[in-house]
Amino acid sequence: MTLDEVINALKQRAAGKSAIGAKVKVDLGSDGQIMLDGTAGENVISTGDGDADCTVTLSLANFAALLEGGLAPELAYLTGRMKISGDMGVVMRMAELM
Repeated sequence: MTLDEVINALKQRAAGKSAIGAKVKVDLGSDGQIMLDGTAGENVISTGDGDADCTVTLSLANFAALLEGGLAPELAYLTGRMKISGDMGVVMRMAELM
């Protein structure tokens, strides 16, 4: 999946779901960043950088695998393919969109 395909998949999954009440940055290294802002009553997905309650760092390929169901979030975290800094509870709320 490309970055645009990942963003579109996230937007589709976030549509109609309750706002997570926080900001999450997904750092994809040289492939860019995705911001999920769920602080204004809805989940808004965009590209770019900014302050967040939590940052998830992983490759675009691993993030796409998470979205497609080919990689379990727990396995990605335990094997070091995904790093989380900040409020772990926010990531758990984000996982509801995946």
